Amino acid sequence: MSKSGTAAPIELQLSDDDHILDDAEQLAIIEQFESESPVRQLSSRGWKLLIASICTFITFYALYWTQFNISPQVYRATFVMLALVGTFLMYPAIDTRAQPPSGKRLITRFVVFGVGAALVFFWISDVAPAKVTASAIAGLVALAVFPLLRPALERRPIIFETISTALGTVAVGYVVGRVFAVTGDRRFGLEGRTWQIVALAACVAASAAVFFPLRRTGTGRNRIFPIDLHLCALTIISLGYIVQNYEKALDRASAPLPEEIILGTVLIGVILEATRRTTGWALAMVAIVFLMYGLYGDSFPLSIDNWIG
Repeated sequence: MSKSGTAAPIELQLSDDDHILDDAEQLAIIEQFESESPVRQLSSRGWKLLIASICTFITFYALYWTQFNISPQVYRATFVMLALVGTFLMYPAIDTRAQPPSGKRLITRFVVFGVGAALVFFWISDVAPAKVTASAIAGLVALAVFPLLRPALERRPIIFETISTALGTVAVGYVVGRVFAVTGDRRFGLEGRTWQIVALAACVAASAAVFFPLRRTGTGRNRIFPIDLHLCALTIISLGYIVQNYEKALDRASAPLPEEIILGTVLIGVILEATRRTTGWALAMVAIVFLMYGLYGDSFPLSIDNWIG
């Protein structure tokens, strides 16, 4: 304490062993402990401007809704659509913070997922179609194996880019072909099967067109992959359908069309993926458990139902 009564400034003495963290090291520490920090650092001004425009529009759109009359269904669907598109453009698909399991953690992981796969198989094999059972088992296996493959995917992103692009292309082509089959027949005179082939071919051409240009958006996880645009397309298709047809969809809520079931499933999938990218697997897995309970809760033993309440 100085004579004037004010505290004297404290001077830190750094020894030769002390190390001052640079910006990159500080960012790495923040990303390790902050769940929502690993956003992309894009090098393309055009993509930066696009994401900034989406975020700005969301802000003003929310303020606009408070002053003007917009249908709640339209507002919510549009808001979620913009938020999901921004999420897929800002957050990378591969999280570089997590370390791959090894030793006891690896053994424990396979044991837990193996037991989980067995329980899921014996539980829903009698109450769910074979495709649902196979999908559940495949999902559990993917969760167990993916952390082991992640380091290789980070070293060779072309592998992840190629596989994810193929899967995303097929998904978008299938959804467009199924959902807009009536539109294709009415406007272009194409039957359902022909329209699906045309839709898939168009998606393949579009994916090939953006495959190499997207490499200029950044390096490593900072690069935007075609799968990110595929997820944006699936988001716009599913929520855009709600915006255009929410009144008719509400009228047949108890008996939705097959196309609406497909779009609803797609919407759940993209929301779970956005959740995984931003907050990790924990919240996404909790949501999946409750979704499974909603689908197959009536086959639970009575004791479990009473415990859940």
